[in-house]
Amino acid sequence: MTELFSIIAVPFAAVFMGIYNFVGNYGITLILFSLAVKLLLLPISAKSKRGMMKQARLTPKIKQLEKQYGKDRQRYAKEVQELYDRHEVSATGGCLWALLPLPILLMLYSVIRKPLTYLMKLSAEQILTLQTTLEGLGVVFVSSQSMQEMEISSAITQHFNAARAAVPEVIALNYNFLGLDLSKFPQWNPSQWTDYSWGTIGLFLLPLLSGLFAYLAMKVTTRSNNVRKEPGEEETPADKTT
Repeated sequence: MTELFSIIAVPFAAVFMGIYNFVGNYGITLILFSLAVKLLLLPISAKSKRGMMKQARLTPKIKQLEKQYGKDRQRYAKEVQELYDRHEVSATGGCLWALLPLPILLMLYSVIRKPLTYLMKLSAEQILTLQTTLEGLGVVFVSSQSMQEMEISSAITQHFNAARAAVPEVIALNYNFLGLDLSKFPQWNPSQWTDYSWGTIGLFLLPLLSGLFAYLAMKVTTRSNNVRKEPGEEETPADKTT
């Protein structure tokens, strides 16, 4: 499974590196690559949205069925399914289409956290050689094994000549974006910050802002899919499912 995942991730890495070679900045590459993925997924997102809108339009009829067959759950389920069939609506279609981007996001995450493997195409032996060389220069790696390639890649930029002498295929990626070093990891405890520069504060704020915008996007999507209820009208099981 891991080998298959690595094979599938290769095209993503090639596109990512192609964009980087054109713009020369890791942050801008992330933005452009994300936009390209969004455009690629636009037909899927549109299909998912259409499916959800069709379900939303049927909500009044489903509520009527709820009132009519609420006590007979088997009959209610049968009538709802027949309603979906008549209007060519899939009860899970919108959700299934919405889940399709997940594998692509996983590929992107793998490419980002393993720049030595996917972007520089280095073998495990070459990565170990780089790590040993940099540690000999006094570089200390503190991240977990799964995220260590980011640290090594950052250290390559600082000790490029020594790194290239050890492994000629290395590339000095430009991680500086808006005054931030995107190869570094946020320190969540402000009391442990070594300084209060924008580079430290910005890294701390970046995931928080990302989570906030994701939450707002989810709220907007949820509201756009809901059908307005009359005052005093209770939420039905169909509403809760949606």
